[in-house]
Amino acid sequence: MEKEMQEELVLDLPELLAMYLRKGILILACSCIFGILFASLRTLRRGEENPAVSTEEESAFDKERALEEGTANYVKTQLEREKDLALWEVKRLEESALFQLKPDSVYERQMDLYLKLPNPVDAQGNSESIYRDRIAEREGLVEAYKTLFRSTDFYDQIASSTGSLKSSDIPDLLFLDADDKTGNISLSFAGASAEEVEKMGNAAKAYWENAAAKLGEELEPHSIILLSDTSAQGMRVHSVLTYQNSGENVEGRGQDSILGRQEDKKASLNKRLENIKNLKDQEKSLPKETASVNLGFSKRTFAKQAILGVILGGFLSVFVFTLQYLFEKKLPREEDLESIYGFTVLGSKRRFGREGLCKSLSDKLSGDREREGDEEALLSLAKSNLSLLLKERNIAEEILFVGEDKTLLEKTVKFMNDESPYLSCSYACDIFKNEEGISKLGMYRTLVFVAAGRSDLRSLLNMKRKAETLKKEVLGLLLF
Repeated sequence: MEKEMQEELVLDLPELLAMYLRKGILILACSCIFGILFASLRTLRRGEENPAVSTEEESAFDKERALEEGTANYVKTQLEREKDLALWEVKRLEESALFQLKPDSVYERQMDLYLKLPNPVDAQGNSESIYRDRIAEREGLVEAYKTLFRSTDFYDQIASSTGSLKSSDIPDLLFLDADDKTGNISLSFAGASAEEVEKMGNAAKAYWENAAAKLGEELEPHSIILLSDTSAQGMRVHSVLTYQNSGENVEGRGQDSILGRQEDKKASLNKRLENIKNLKDQEKSLPKETASVNLGFSKRTFAKQAILGVILGGFLSVFVFTLQYLFEKKLPREEDLESIYGFTVLGSKRRFGREGLCKSLSDKLSGDREREGDEEALLSLAKSNLSLLLKERNIAEEILFVGEDKTLLEKTVKFMNDESPYLSCSYACDIFKNEEGISKLGMYRTLVFVAAGRSDLRSLLNMKRKAETLKKEVLGLLLF
């Protein structure tokens, strides 16, 4: 019973959103007007504080400021990028296998290969010179093997054979050299132990034997001869293939070692750190904030102020309409009136007009889609529902329609009594506020409340509570 008589109204968020949609055009108009006024006032105030300058000075200042802002943004972006790369490089060096090796205790295994092509025979059965006629074929094979020995698949196979190295470690531990014309290829592996370099060499051998069969079918039949395979402890300097120009893919040959590669990695990191230091110095030399100079009327400034004003105007408009919604009289939805407050709603008329933005969505959120559009349809529905209730409960006595609006009561009773022999109705206005209403209430036992959809819930609940106290049966509720 206490739940039915509660007088606090829970905020209906869908209905509130529907109200924003109905007021959408007005909210947009208020926001735009406020934005223009806000920008105009700020511009006038700015003009009073500082003297205006010429258009040429304005243009020059805008260009200078844009250049400074662009430079500052570029420096900041480059600085963040260099910092990220430096952190990544430091982490990679700390985790790399290269920096775990010491030149005096490192183990190295060198494997020298020779690509042998079969000697061709002419029509008379005479062998031709390999070096004269088969140089192109040998160069193609050497290039193919160099590509394979630099491939991710090769690095993965070598790393997996050791069980402790990563694929990204192998390029730092492999020294590759090749001679396209002679067909000689040299592979040198460096590792922390003799067992590790043995595993790498064995994996490389299995890899090139498998590759020889495939390349023999695709390019040229050949065989790979292992000329030498030596292992030793201690760092050695190796002849390796290098790129002479990083911008152009031109190969050369140079000398390299474990210590040399470690120094190169450190130098690269130091260069990046030096670049970060230079960028920080450049950032410090930039102006902290562009001086505030009045440029008279600026379209760009006015547009920014107008956008800010539109946003502020939108918030203020929404705030005002929300306050209006919270303090205006309104009844809950029909399902809440039935489930929470114990009313039987006989019919309900649309409470809001079809206006604003997204009318169909607004009707759905506010609940107006399920309500009747005019009074005649509402009264006809209420008459049918009331007749069914009377027959279901076997009520034959006259019904008293009560409410606070005399005009609504007169319309309802007139409609109910017209051509309805099974309905006998009367009405009383403000039954608990005057003697006539109280005396008329004593003559009836069955009541039907009539109220506007946007009326006070507290008054309706008080009237229901008093009627039930007097042992009256509230049969239903009709909402206009």
